[in-house]
Amino acid sequence: MSRRTGFSFALVGCIATVAVIGISLRTASGEEAGSKEVVRNLGGGHYAYMGMSNSGFFVSDEGILVVDALKSPRHAKALLAEIRKISDKPIVYLVNTHWHWDHTFGNGVFPEATKIYSTKACKERLEKDGPPKWETLSKETPDDYEGAELVIPEVTFVDEETLTIGGRKLLVKYIGRGHTDGDAVVVDAESRVIYAGDLLFNGVHPYMADGYSKDWIETLEALHALAQPEPEKWTVVPGHGEPTTPSLAKDIAEYIRVLRSEVKKALDAGTPEKEIPGSIKLPEKYADLKYPWFIEMSVGRIIKEMK
Repeated sequence: MSRRTGFSFALVGCIATVAVIGISLRTASGEEAGSKEVVRNLGGGHYAYMGMSNSGFFVSDEGILVVDALKSPRHAKALLAEIRKISDKPIVYLVNTHWHWDHTFGNGVFPEATKIYSTKACKERLEKDGPPKWETLSKETPDDYEGAELVIPEVTFVDEETLTIGGRKLLVKYIGRGHTDGDAVVVDAESRVIYAGDLLFNGVHPYMADGYSKDWIETLEALHALAQPEPEKWTVVPGHGEPTTPSLAKDIAEYIRVLRSEVKKALDAGTPEKEIPGSIKLPEKYADLKYPWFIEMSVGRIIKEMK
């Protein structure tokens, strides 16, 4: 076992109650992303790595910062191979934007010298719910996890942390609850790039089953406010889907408002809770979003919040 936190899964007595679903997405060309990863050069030393879930990295003359470690050690190794095509500099920092397995289970592949950062809430949830999920997935796809262990972030923060690398200051910041209770974003104001994790989904229904929908709206407003001045000249990397502009934050906030409104109407009308997901009518503009079955899980969560 390494110096990092590892777990003996024989001691785990139950399976986590929250299951995060893997998502496959389409690239801008319409190809299915997930089986084939795509790297996007965002400029200013920044890169987005898109697959079933997204990662990203910043390359400087002194070292590299990586955002999110993907869903398994095997996938993280593929990410590292792509990074090494671009730079042989040391990977100094790894930031986990939130605790979900598809963004953290590759942590253990990174070098011992890499410092892993997250919010305090992210670490606590990964310590609690990560081991049973790891045990389940390592049995389902053993080749993805062979010889690896679950690694927990070593350095935590509550509000924000500034990481300096290659003379560039990158802000790692908690801006409020949303997709989980411990989402962080990584901001490079000089290059006008934000790695937003799963606070943002592009081309997919937002997944709210582990979220805080009312707070999420306010958090998205805070996210958009970070992209100043001239937000149209900024790039955001969502947790799933293609990089885009910060206007996606406003779009997701509107989606959540609409869904919350529909749930409230149904509750006020006395609709039985089990019938509410099927009664939801979203505007036509959301018809092309992928994975509409996420609506049922999100509605269930919103009902619990409203009650």
